Amino acid sequence: MATSKLPLLALPHPLILLPASRFTMPVTKEIGETLLALIEESDTLPIVAAVPLTSPSPPTTSDAPAPLGEWGTAARVLRLVKPPARNPRQPYLVSLHGLTRVRLIHMSTHKHKLTLDDLLRLPTHDVEYPPPEKVPSPEAVDKFKQSALRLLDRLAKDSPQQSRKEGYIKIAGMLDDIADARTPWMADVLVGSVNGEYGDKLAILGTPDAEARLLLATEIFIKLASISEVSKKIASAVDESLSKQQKEFFLRQQLAAIQRELQALQRSSSSSSPPNGPLSGDGAGLGGVGGGANGGGGLSELDDDEQHEADDMAELKRRIEAMEPGSEERKMGVREWRRLRRIPAGSVENGVIRSYVSVAFSFPNLFLRC
Repeated sequence: MATSKLPLLALPHPLILLPASRFTMPVTKEIGETLLALIEESDTLPIVAAVPLTSPSPPTTSDAPAPLGEWGTAARVLRLVKPPARNPRQPYLVSLHGLTRVRLIHMSTHKHKLTLDDLLRLPTHDVEYPPPEKVPSPEAVDKFKQSALRLLDRLAKDSPQQSRKEGYIKIAGMLDDIADARTPWMADVLVGSVNGEYGDKLAILGTPDAEARLLLATEIFIKLASISEVSKKIASAVDESLSKQQKEFFLRQQLAAIQRELQALQRSSSSSSPPNGPLSGDGAGLGGVGGGANGGGGLSELDDDEQHEADDMAELKRRIEAMEPGSEERKMGVREWRRLRRIPAGSVENGVIRSYVSVAFSFPNLFLRC
Protein backbone atom coordinates (compact mmCIF):
# COMPACT_ATOMS: atom_id res chain seq x y z
CA MET A 1 0.00 0.00 0.00
CA ALA A 2 1.14 3.56 -0.73
CA THR A 3 1.86 5.75 2.30
CA SER A 4 2.46 9.42 2.93
CA LYS A 5 2.32 12.07 5.65
CA LEU A 6 -0.65 14.41 5.86
CA PRO A 7 -1.74 17.14 8.30
CA LEU A 8 -4.40 15.56 10.48
CA LEU A 9 -7.68 17.53 10.80
CA ALA A 10 -10.01 16.05 13.40
CA LEU A 11 -13.74 16.22 12.54
CA PRO A 12 -15.94 16.82 15.60
CA HIS A 13 -18.57 14.18 16.30
CA PRO A 14 -20.80 13.36 14.42
CA LEU A 15 -19.24 14.83 11.25
CA ILE A 16 -17.91 12.35 8.68
CA LEU A 17 -16.47 13.28 5.29
CA LEU A 18 -16.73 10.49 2.69
CA PRO A 19 -14.82 10.43 -0.61
CA ALA A 20 -16.58 12.51 -3.31
CA SER A 21 -18.45 14.52 -0.67
CA ARG A 22 -18.03 18.16 0.29
CA PHE A 23 -18.93 20.24 3.31
CA THR A 24 -17.99 23.39 5.20
CA MET A 25 -17.35 23.42 8.93
CA PRO A 26 -16.15 25.90 11.58
CA VAL A 27 -12.67 25.52 13.09
CA THR A 28 -10.89 27.25 15.94
CA LYS A 29 -8.65 30.25 15.41
CA GLU A 30 -5.54 28.14 16.03
CA ILE A 31 -6.53 25.53 13.42
CA GLY A 32 -7.64 28.25 11.01
CA GLU A 33 -4.29 30.04 11.23
CA THR A 34 -2.43 26.76 10.69
CA LEU A 35 -4.54 26.00 7.60
CA LEU A 36 -3.91 29.53 6.33
CA ALA A 37 -0.16 28.97 6.66
CA LEU A 38 -0.46 25.69 4.71
CA ILE A 39 -2.32 27.49 1.91
CA GLU A 40 0.28 30.26 1.72
CA GLU A 41 3.18 27.80 1.67
CA SER A 42 1.73 25.57 -1.07
CA ASP A 43 1.55 26.21 -4.79
CA THR A 44 -1.68 24.20 -4.92
CA LEU A 45 -4.58 23.78 -2.54
CA PRO A 46 -3.31 21.69 0.42
CA ILE A 47 -4.56 18.21 1.27
CA VAL A 48 -5.31 17.11 4.84
CA ALA A 49 -6.43 13.85 6.42
CA ALA A 50 -9.97 14.51 7.70
CA VAL A 51 -10.47 11.92 10.45
CA PRO A 52 -13.65 11.75 12.57
CA LEU A 53 -13.71 11.80 16.35
CA THR A 54 -15.79 8.75 17.23
CA SER A 55 -17.11 10.03 20.55
CA PRO A 56 -19.10 13.18 21.36
CA SER A 57 -17.53 13.37 24.81
CA PRO A 58 -14.00 14.82 25.06
CA PRO A 59 -11.38 13.01 27.16
CA THR A 60 -11.49 13.79 30.86
CA THR A 61 -7.91 15.07 30.85
CA SER A 62 -5.96 17.09 28.29
CA ASP A 63 -3.25 14.45 28.00
CA ALA A 64 -5.69 11.57 27.39
CA PRO A 65 -5.73 10.09 23.85
CA ALA A 66 -8.31 11.63 21.52
CA PRO A 67 -11.00 9.20 20.25
CA LEU A 68 -9.83 9.25 16.64
CA GLY A 69 -11.19 6.79 14.11
CA GLU A 70 -8.86 4.46 12.25
CA TRP A 71 -10.08 5.56 8.83
CA GLY A 72 -10.40 9.05 7.40
CA THR A 73 -10.50 10.84 4.06
CA ALA A 74 -7.74 12.64 2.22
CA ALA A 75 -9.47 15.97 1.56
CA ARG A 76 -8.52 19.03 -0.44
CA VAL A 77 -8.94 22.40 1.30
CA LEU A 78 -11.09 24.28 -1.20
CA ARG A 79 -11.63 27.46 0.76
CA LEU A 80 -10.81 29.10 4.07
CA VAL A 81 -12.88 32.05 5.30
CA LYS A 82 -11.46 34.25 8.05
CA PRO A 83 -13.79 35.79 10.65
CA PRO A 84 -14.85 39.38 9.94
CA ALA A 85 -12.77 42.12 11.52
CA ARG A 86 -15.84 43.52 13.28
CA ASN A 87 -16.39 40.19 15.04
CA PRO A 88 -13.05 38.39 15.46
CA ARG A 89 -14.56 35.90 17.92
CA GLN A 90 -16.36 34.09 15.12
CA PRO A 91 -14.64 30.88 13.95
CA TYR A 92 -12.83 30.29 10.69
CA LEU A 93 -14.82 28.34 8.07
CA VAL A 94 -13.07 25.66 6.01
CA SER A 95 -14.54 23.92 2.95
CA LEU A 96 -13.30 20.39 2.21
CA HIS A 97 -13.64 18.03 -0.76
CA GLY A 98 -13.14 14.32 -0.02
CA LEU A 99 -10.76 12.56 -2.43
CA THR A 100 -9.98 9.04 -1.21
CA ARG A 101 -9.87 6.89 1.91
CA VAL A 102 -6.80 6.86 4.13
CA ARG A 103 -5.98 4.82 7.18
CA LEU A 104 -3.96 6.16 10.10
CA ILE A 105 -0.95 3.91 10.77
CA HIS A 106 1.17 3.46 13.89
CA MET A 107 -1.78 4.56 16.05
CA SER A 108 -1.63 1.42 18.18
CA THR A 109 1.53 2.46 19.98
CA HIS A 110 1.38 4.94 22.84
CA LYS A 111 4.10 6.98 21.17
CA HIS A 112 1.78 7.91 18.30
CA LYS A 113 -1.44 8.48 20.27
CA LEU A 114 -2.66 12.06 19.92
CA THR A 115 -4.42 14.27 22.47
CA LEU A 116 -6.93 17.03 21.77
CA ASP A 117 -4.18 19.57 22.42
CA ASP A 118 -2.06 17.86 19.76
CA LEU A 119 -4.90 18.02 17.25
CA LEU A 120 -5.20 21.81 17.63
CA ARG A 121 -1.83 22.11 15.87
CA LEU A 122 -2.79 19.94 12.86
CA PRO A 123 0.00 17.42 13.43
CA THR A 124 1.46 15.60 10.42
CA HIS A 125 0.74 11.88 10.57
CA ASP A 126 1.51 8.73 8.59
CA VAL A 127 -1.35 7.47 6.47
CA GLU A 128 -1.73 4.67 3.94
CA TYR A 129 -3.96 4.47 0.89
CA PRO A 130 -6.00 1.36 0.04
CA PRO A 131 -5.09 -0.58 -3.14
CA PRO A 132 -6.92 0.16 -6.40
CA GLU A 133 -10.52 -1.03 -6.29
CA LYS A 134 -11.62 -4.10 -8.23
CA VAL A 135 -14.80 -4.04 -10.29
CA PRO A 136 -17.62 -5.48 -8.13
CA SER A 137 -19.65 -8.46 -9.30
CA PRO A 138 -22.77 -7.90 -11.45
CA GLU A 139 -24.93 -9.39 -8.68
CA ALA A 140 -23.66 -6.87 -6.13
CA VAL A 141 -24.12 -4.03 -8.63
CA ASP A 142 -27.72 -5.04 -9.43
CA LYS A 143 -28.72 -5.30 -5.77
CA PHE A 144 -27.07 -1.96 -5.05
CA LYS A 145 -28.86 -0.20 -7.91
CA GLN A 146 -32.25 -1.65 -6.97
CA SER A 147 -31.94 -0.58 -3.34
CA ALA A 148 -30.61 2.86 -4.30
CA LEU A 149 -33.42 3.47 -6.81
CA ARG A 150 -36.01 2.42 -4.23
CA LEU A 151 -34.56 4.86 -1.70
CA LEU A 152 -34.28 7.71 -4.21
CA ASP A 153 -37.89 7.18 -5.29
CA ARG A 154 -38.98 7.28 -1.65
CA LEU A 155 -36.97 10.43 -0.95
CA ALA A 156 -38.39 12.16 -4.03
CA LYS A 157 -41.96 11.36 -2.96
CA ASP A 158 -41.38 12.54 0.61
CA SER A 159 -39.45 15.71 -0.24
CA PRO A 160 -41.49 18.92 0.28
CA GLN A 161 -39.05 20.96 -1.84
CA GLN A 162 -39.32 20.72 -5.62
CA SER A 163 -35.58 21.34 -6.08
CA ARG A 164 -34.68 18.38 -3.84
CA LYS A 165 -37.28 16.20 -5.56
CA GLU A 166 -35.75 17.00 -8.95
CA GLY A 167 -32.27 16.33 -7.57
CA TYR A 168 -33.22 12.82 -6.41
CA ILE A 169 -34.83 12.09 -9.79
CA LYS A 170 -31.69 13.29 -11.58
CA ILE A 171 -29.43 11.06 -9.45
CA ALA A 172 -31.72 8.10 -10.15
CA GLY A 173 -31.27 8.75 -13.88
CA MET A 174 -27.50 8.82 -13.46
CA LEU A 175 -27.59 5.56 -11.52
CA ASP A 176 -29.25 3.72 -14.41
CA ASP A 177 -26.40 4.61 -16.79
CA ILE A 178 -23.39 4.37 -14.50
CA ALA A 179 -20.75 1.74 -15.25
CA ASP A 180 -20.21 -1.13 -12.81
CA ALA A 181 -16.70 0.12 -11.98
CA ARG A 182 -18.14 3.46 -10.82
CA THR A 183 -20.82 2.08 -8.53
CA PRO A 184 -18.54 2.02 -5.42
CA TRP A 185 -17.93 5.73 -5.98
CA MET A 186 -21.70 6.27 -6.28
CA ALA A 187 -22.21 4.37 -3.03
CA ASP A 188 -19.95 6.89 -1.27
CA VAL A 189 -21.82 9.79 -2.89
CA LEU A 190 -25.27 8.52 -1.87
CA VAL A 191 -24.36 7.48 1.67
CA GLY A 192 -22.73 10.86 2.16
CA SER A 193 -25.82 12.66 0.83
CA VAL A 194 -28.71 10.95 2.60
CA ASN A 195 -29.63 11.57 6.20
CA GLY A 196 -28.35 8.24 7.50
CA GLU A 197 -27.06 7.11 10.86
CA TYR A 198 -23.59 8.02 12.09
CA GLY A 199 -22.63 4.38 12.60
CA ASP A 200 -23.58 3.49 9.02
CA LYS A 201 -21.45 6.28 7.56
CA LEU A 202 -18.53 5.34 9.79
CA ALA A 203 -18.84 1.71 8.63
CA ILE A 204 -18.86 2.79 4.96
CA LEU A 205 -15.77 4.94 5.54
CA GLY A 206 -13.95 1.95 7.04
CA THR A 207 -14.79 -0.41 4.14
CA PRO A 208 -12.17 0.03 1.39
CA ASP A 209 -13.15 -3.12 -0.53
CA ALA A 210 -15.51 -2.18 -3.39
CA GLU A 211 -17.71 -5.29 -3.32
CA ALA A 212 -18.08 -5.24 0.46
CA ARG A 213 -18.91 -1.53 0.36
CA LEU A 214 -21.65 -2.08 -2.23
CA LEU A 215 -23.23 -4.81 -0.11
CA LEU A 216 -23.07 -2.62 2.99
CA ALA A 217 -24.58 0.35 1.12
CA THR A 218 -27.36 -1.94 -0.15
CA GLU A 219 -28.27 -2.90 3.44
CA ILE A 220 -28.24 0.75 4.50
CA PHE A 221 -30.50 1.84 1.62
CA ILE A 222 -32.99 -0.98 2.24
CA LYS A 223 -33.17 0.03 5.89
CA LEU A 224 -33.62 3.74 5.13
CA ALA A 225 -36.31 3.08 2.50
CA SER A 226 -38.19 0.76 4.87
CA ILE A 227 -38.05 3.33 7.67
CA SER A 228 -39.35 6.02 5.30
CA GLU A 229 -42.22 3.83 4.07
CA VAL A 230 -43.29 2.83 7.58
CA SER A 231 -43.08 6.44 8.75
CA LYS A 232 -45.29 7.50 5.83
CA LYS A 233 -47.90 4.86 6.69
CA ILE A 234 -47.94 5.93 10.34
CA ALA A 235 -48.28 9.59 9.34
CA SER A 236 -51.18 8.74 6.97
CA ALA A 237 -52.94 6.76 9.70
CA VAL A 238 -52.53 9.63 12.14
CA ASP A 239 -53.85 12.12 9.57
CA GLU A 240 -56.88 9.92 8.87
CA SER A 241 -57.62 9.61 12.59
CA LEU A 242 -57.30 13.36 13.07
CA SER A 243 -59.55 13.96 10.06
CA LYS A 244 -62.30 11.79 11.60
CA GLN A 245 -61.97 13.61 14.90
CA GLN A 246 -62.17 16.97 13.16
CA LYS A 247 -65.25 15.85 11.23
CA GLU A 248 -66.98 14.66 14.40
CA PHE A 249 -66.09 17.92 16.16
CA PHE A 250 -67.51 19.87 13.20
CA LEU A 251 -70.77 17.93 13.31
CA ARG A 252 -71.14 18.48 17.05
CA GLN A 253 -70.53 22.20 16.58
CA GLN A 254 -73.24 22.31 13.92
CA LEU A 255 -75.65 20.39 16.15
CA ALA A 256 -74.99 22.78 19.03
CA ALA A 257 -75.60 25.78 16.75
CA ILE A 258 -78.91 24.33 15.52
CA GLN A 259 -79.96 23.62 19.10
CA ARG A 260 -79.29 27.22 20.08
CA GLU A 261 -81.26 28.56 17.10
CA LEU A 262 -84.27 26.31 17.74
CA GLN A 263 -84.30 27.13 21.45
CA ALA A 264 -84.18 30.84 20.62
CA LEU A 265 -87.12 30.42 18.20
CA GLN A 266 -89.07 28.49 20.83
CA ARG A 267 -88.51 31.19 23.44
CA SER A 268 -89.55 33.88 20.95
CA SER A 269 -92.73 31.97 20.04
CA SER A 270 -93.65 31.41 23.69
CA SER A 271 -93.21 35.07 24.62
CA SER A 272 -95.46 36.27 21.76
CA SER A 273 -98.36 33.76 22.32
CA PRO A 274 -101.61 34.64 24.22
CA PRO A 275 -101.79 33.52 27.88
CA ASN A 276 -104.05 30.56 27.14
CA GLY A 277 -102.06 29.32 24.12
CA PRO A 278 -102.45 29.82 20.42
CA LEU A 279 -105.55 27.61 20.09
CA SER A 280 -107.60 29.07 22.94
CA GLY A 281 -110.24 31.78 23.05
CA ASP A 282 -112.75 33.21 20.53
CA GLY A 283 -113.90 29.79 19.44
CA ALA A 284 -110.39 28.99 18.11
CA GLY A 285 -109.64 26.24 20.65
CA LEU A 286 -110.05 22.52 20.12
CA GLY A 287 -113.67 22.82 21.24
CA GLY A 288 -114.38 25.18 18.35
CA VAL A 289 -113.30 22.65 15.71
CA GLY A 290 -116.26 20.41 14.79
CA GLY A 291 -118.27 21.52 17.87
CA GLY A 292 -116.05 20.30 20.75
CA ALA A 293 -113.40 17.81 21.60
CA ASN A 294 -115.63 14.86 20.85
CA GLY A 295 -118.40 16.63 19.03
CA GLY A 296 -119.67 16.33 15.55
CA GLY A 297 -116.97 14.26 13.89
CA GLY A 298 -115.28 11.74 16.16
CA LEU A 299 -111.51 11.90 16.95
CA SER A 300 -109.36 14.76 15.62
CA GLU A 301 -106.21 13.99 13.61
CA LEU A 302 -104.27 15.74 16.40
CA ASP A 303 -105.22 12.96 18.81
CA ASP A 304 -103.07 10.42 16.96
CA ASP A 305 -99.65 11.77 18.09
CA GLU A 306 -98.21 8.39 18.97
CA GLN A 307 -98.90 7.04 15.50
CA HIS A 308 -97.30 10.12 13.90
CA GLU A 309 -94.23 9.67 16.13
CA ALA A 310 -93.92 6.02 15.11
CA ASP A 311 -94.34 6.93 11.43
CA ASP A 312 -91.64 9.63 11.71
CA MET A 313 -89.19 7.26 13.35
CA ALA A 314 -89.88 4.61 10.73
CA GLU A 315 -89.28 7.15 7.97
CA LEU A 316 -85.97 8.20 9.53
CA LYS A 317 -84.94 4.57 9.87
CA ARG A 318 -85.84 3.91 6.22
CA ARG A 319 -83.73 6.86 5.04
CA ILE A 320 -80.76 5.78 7.18
CA GLU A 321 -80.89 2.20 5.89
CA ALA A 322 -80.92 3.52 2.32
CA MET A 323 -77.53 5.20 2.86
CA GLU A 324 -74.25 3.63 1.77
CA PRO A 325 -73.01 1.13 4.42
CA GLY A 326 -69.96 2.43 6.27
CA SER A 327 -70.36 6.02 5.07
CA GLU A 328 -69.96 8.94 7.47
CA GLU A 329 -73.55 10.00 6.74
CA ARG A 330 -74.93 6.63 7.77
CA LYS A 331 -72.77 6.51 10.92
CA MET A 332 -74.04 9.95 11.92
CA GLY A 333 -77.65 8.95 11.17
CA VAL A 334 -77.46 5.74 13.22
CA ARG A 335 -75.91 7.62 16.12
CA GLU A 336 -78.58 10.34 16.18
CA TRP A 337 -81.47 7.88 15.57
CA ARG A 338 -80.40 5.90 18.62
CA ARG A 339 -80.31 9.11 20.66
CA LEU A 340 -83.86 9.95 19.52
CA ARG A 341 -85.15 6.58 20.75
CA ARG A 342 -83.81 7.31 24.24
CA ILE A 343 -85.22 10.85 24.49
CA PRO A 344 -88.91 11.50 25.33
CA ALA A 345 -90.89 12.53 22.26
CA GLY A 346 -92.23 15.72 23.79
CA SER A 347 -88.88 17.08 25.01
CA VAL A 348 -87.11 20.09 23.53
CA GLU A 349 -83.97 18.06 22.82
CA ASN A 350 -85.98 15.50 20.84
CA GLY A 351 -87.32 18.24 18.57
CA VAL A 352 -83.90 19.81 18.14
CA ILE A 353 -82.23 16.53 17.17
CA ARG A 354 -85.11 15.59 14.85
CA SER A 355 -84.84 18.95 13.07
CA TYR A 356 -81.07 18.62 12.77
CA VAL A 357 -81.27 15.09 11.35
CA SER A 358 -83.98 16.07 8.85
CA VAL A 359 -81.93 18.98 7.56
CA ALA A 360 -78.72 16.93 7.57
CA PHE A 361 -80.36 14.19 5.49
CA SER A 362 -81.58 16.77 3.01
CA PHE A 363 -78.07 18.30 2.62
CA PRO A 364 -75.58 15.58 3.71
CA ASN A 365 -72.56 17.05 1.96
CA LEU A 366 -73.06 20.38 3.70
CA PHE A 367 -73.06 18.84 7.17
CA LEU A 368 -70.29 16.30 6.57
CA ARG A 369 -67.82 18.58 4.83
CA CYS A 370 -64.62 19.27 6.82
